[in-house]
Amino acid sequence: MTRRTLPTAISGEQGTSIVELMFSTAIIAVVLISMIYGMTIQSRLSSNARLSDAAVAELTSVRDEILSCPFDQTMILFPANSQVTNVNVLPSRMLTVTYPTGAGDPLRVMLTVQWRTPENQMRTRTLEFLKKK
Repeated sequence: MTRRTLPTAISGEQGTSIVELMFSTAIIAVVLISMIYGMTIQSRLSSNARLSDAAVAELTSVRDEILSCPFDQTMILFPANSQVTNVNVLPSRMLTVTYPTGAGDPLRVMLTVQWRTPENQMRTRTLEFLKKK
């Protein structure tokens, strides 16, 4: 039985060259930078979505308070153009109560919340509803 030997490396094909190593390093660097950038964008979008959800929750909470109070006490407990301060989940936020049509039945109520995002941009959400006697 004859023993077969593997051919020895041909000249010029011994391991990886410096060019191949630099090329693969460049590809890995581009992929890593792209992944980090994507994760940063995703984190920012997630943070903004969380703040937007908190704003809607605050608006809903204040709306429930307004709907639960007696009709004739609504404009006394929540004066026009006043800021509600009992709930404060959002950073740098202002929640304002306005009555676009004035007093009357039904009473049209508009709640507006403004807050700053981590990128220092102003965001606004508005909730409008009617309150009847």
